[in-house]
Amino acid sequence: MNISEFFMISVRWIHSISAVIWVGGNIFYILVIRPYQNSGQNDLSITKGGGEHFKSLVNTCILVSIVTGTVMLFDRLTEPSVTSTYVVVLSSKILLALIMFWIARRRLRAYGSRVSNVGTPKTYIGINIDKLSKHISGLNLTVIIGLLVFLISDLLQFLFLKGLTGG
Repeated sequence: MNISEFFMISVRWIHSISAVIWVGGNIFYILVIRPYQNSGQNDLSITKGGGEHFKSLVNTCILVSIVTGTVMLFDRLTEPSVTSTYVVVLSSKILLALIMFWIARRRLRAYGSRVSNVGTPKTYIGINIDKLSKHISGLNLTVIIGLLVFLISDLLQFLFLKGLTGG
């Protein structure tokens, strides 16, 4: 193994760890912290301190993902075995990652300045739109997109290997 191969393995590993921490942290927040906050036993020192730490962690994960993702992008796109299908799938992964970054930035900016939205719930065909949008936005949407990005990453690996073998 030469130094450039070792470097790219390290970059891929750091990229993966960053993604796992971000998506896994969101899952932990949804499954553990949010129910604790909603239980009425809310110890502000735990949730506020944890929220500030998580905000810092998310910012770090975003920065690491952008830097390592850019390095990996140029490494892969310079390979002669990359197909147009690979580029299309990679573009969809990048678009989803950008949406995740946008959600995180929007959410982190709003952290601490939450305003209660009191009003009549909107319903459409018997579905409470406010409740539905709450479940598929913010952290929940970040987790859904993050898991989809992991799936696309595996698909990209498959497509890349398929391109190498000419299959």
